[in-house]
Amino acid sequence: MIGWRARFGVIIPSVNGTTESEFYQCLPEGVTAHFTRMEFKETTPEYFERMVDDVPAGIRMLSHAKIDAVIFACTSGSLYGGLGYDQKIISQMRHEFDVPASTTSTAVIEAFKTLGVRKVAVATPYEAWVDDLEKRFFEGNGVNVVNIRGLGMRGADVWEFHPETLYRFAKDQDRDEADALFLSCMGLRTLEVLPRLENDLGKPVLSSNQVTLWKLFKLCGIPCSDIRRDFGSLFTRDAEVKRATLGSQNK
Repeated sequence: MIGWRARFGVIIPSVNGTTESEFYQCLPEGVTAHFTRMEFKETTPEYFERMVDDVPAGIRMLSHAKIDAVIFACTSGSLYGGLGYDQKIISQMRHEFDVPASTTSTAVIEAFKTLGVRKVAVATPYEAWVDDLEKRFFEGNGVNVVNIRGLGMRGADVWEFHPETLYRFAKDQDRDEADALFLSCMGLRTLEVLPRLENDLGKPVLSSNQVTLWKLFKLCGIPCSDIRRDFGSLFTRDAEVKRATLGSQNK
């Protein structure tokens, strides 16, 4: 049976050409990911609002695949409306199909808490007004943004941005006082660069695709240690914490 351990449901912007490839490289045996799209051609308020309008239809279509959990997989789109906007989207998804649900921005905040991140540096492909929205959302959730800078991109050019170039841009945004570096946007190709950035910076490096996949693992009860590829210390540290907790309980 397809997805005999878990079936992930993922709603992504129509312009996203990255997430499916990165997820498929990481999923363990018996776990599948099923995707649907929301219309989104460029970063404008109109398209942000149109995406949310597309959520009910997307959830209904994913329900036909008998998914076990669903996530609204767009960072900026899930925080566009400010503090609490992600929770409204989650409620909307749960109303359409009652399975565990989350959003990328929700997963980012949970990942920060898991790793004890209180100060973060952020690299994005966005225009400045979107960076401002993200900074306010993070700080409203108790995480201080010590630096955030975007590339001024608006659409398909995001997933055409080469990982080697992303590495240098992201590294330049890090600050010594930051507990972690976050690479924002599901369209960025980060699977190739996260382990290298973590090694070179000596701190956790997170990305939108990484935290979204991590949250789906958790929603479906799949051990983080089962990931097929190295997708950063978020997965390994979570697995280590779980092993330590189980060890103390068995003493």
